[in-house]
Amino acid sequence: SSGINAEYGDSDIVSWKMFAKDNLADRNFSFWDWLYSAYDLIDKCLKELWRDGLVEGFISKEEVQEILSTCQPNTFILRFSDSMVGGISASWLHVLEGSQTGEILHLEPNTHRGLGYISLAERIIGLPDLKFLYPNRNKTQTFSKYIQAREMGTSAYVRQNISVSVDLPSRSSASSFSAVLGGSDASPPSFFLLLFSARRTVITLTIVMVMAP
Repeated sequence: SSGINAEYGDSDIVSWKMFAKDNLADRNFSFWDWLYSAYDLIDKCLKELWRDGLVEGFISKEEVQEILSTCQPNTFILRFSDSMVGGISASWLHVLEGSQTGEILHLEPNTHRGLGYISLAERIIGLPDLKFLYPNRNKTQTFSKYIQAREMGTSAYVRQNISVSVDLPSRSSASSFSAVLGGSDASPPSFFLLLFSARRTVITLTIVMVMAP
């Protein structure tokens, strides 16, 4: 990545302090905080989806924009937020009403707290703007099996359900794939692109510690 090389150089070494202690640029957390929180979210809420390759995860907004701009409308990708720790977002191609112009929108990230009430699979099924998991997998067929059936039981109470919805931004015009929904989820710091070249695979992180003489 040219951005990485411009900031760090091809032969520069990322120290342990930079990796685990120093806050990332324009962030209040270190790369290790972000990385650990992503793994924790997978373990608590996304294990089956991650195992089955449905979560792209470690992918930048620039890559998402490039991929989705060539897809059919309402195609989405699941990625980890890079502006907050332990958050997962859906990015999708939204076509403006009455127009052939499309824009990439990014759903406000969900953390393990929110996913504890409504699972990611349930949220995706409940959002009509998300229709096809990249590249062209029907969301209902793909995610329905991850939704656990709730037994009605013999309670005398009337059952209530929780649903999710999306507040789409209103725009007079849009000519490029640049819109953001639900927060300031900026481009990922260089470390993100540096350490994650593989997606939907087991990530092995090797740390070399050089002891001072």
